[in-house]
This record gives sequence, C-alpha cells and structure tokens, in this order.
Amino acid sequence: MTPEADYDADEPLSAVVSRLVETGRSYAEAEIDKQKLRAVLLGSGLRTIAILCVVALILLFGALVTLMIGLVFALAPFLTPLGATALVSLLGIGIAALLLWLARNRAVALFRKIAG
Repeated sequence: MTPEADYDADEPLSAVVSRLVETGRSYAEAEIDKQKLRAVLLGSGLRTIAILCVVALILLFGALVTLMIGLVFALAPFLTPLGATALVSLLGIGIAALLLWLARNRAVALFRKIAG
C-alpha cells in the first residue's frame, strides 16, 4: 500500500493526526512486546547457562575431592596415612590461599582503576 493510496484530500486534519497517533501507539506496543519476548528468551537462556555451570562446578568439586583422596592413598605408604593426609590437606589449603590472594590483588587493582 502506498502513501498516496491512504491519502484522502477531503479527510480532516484531526482524523489524519488521530490515525498517526494510533499508528504510533500500535508501533510502540509492538516494540514493547518484542522487547518483552527478548527478555523472556534471554532469561530462559541465562537460567539454563547457570544450571549447566552449577552442575559443572559440582562435578569439578567431586573430581578434586577424588584426586585428593587418591593422593592420600598414593602417598600413605611413603608418609604414613596421617602424614599423607596432612600433606595433601596443607597443599590444598596453600593452593586455595594463593588463589584467594591473587583474586584479592586483582580486586584491589580493579577498584583502584574504577576510583581514580
């Protein structure tokens, strides 16, 4: 449909403005509906991503626990069971402390950049 086909020279200006407002309102409602649909799709996708990440982290934690138990069993003949447990635990705590220290340093650097 061309603009000339909609045009009626005898149509009053108020009718033209009214039709223009109605067209604008329809466009705005369609755009709002489109954005709502995008938000729903994004929310659904993010929920699925979060679930997959949580499951992956749980499996990773289980694998790390299994690895540490295996290390205790492997080192027990050399260090006694208590010595192997202490060594593996201290190494795990040391690695965790190192990672936390690195994260803290990065956070401090980031906040310094943001602040000034």
